[in-house]
Amino acid sequence: MNSPDRRAFHDEPADRYHLLYADRDAGIARRGRALDALLTASPGPGPHRVLDNACGIGTRVLGLAAQAVRAALAETPRVLSAGRPA
Repeated sequence: MNSPDRRAFHDEPADRYHLLYADRDAGIARRGRALDALLTASPGPGPHRVLDNACGIGTRVLGLAAQAVRAALAETPRVLSAGRPA
């Protein structure tokens, strides 16, 4: 799959992400707690740094940041803009 096709694959559903994540804030908090528990279990207590590549609308990164994890993300601009609150 060449680069423009890969970008289109990820960008195409971006306008419908709100249908998947009806309660965005609760989903962010839930993912953050779950991922922080995994990080604490292995590799152990933090501080942790995480890179979420192809992060979608960023719910994992936002949740981790709320748990004091240093988190960075990478995604196409269209997908990231779909994740901004209205």
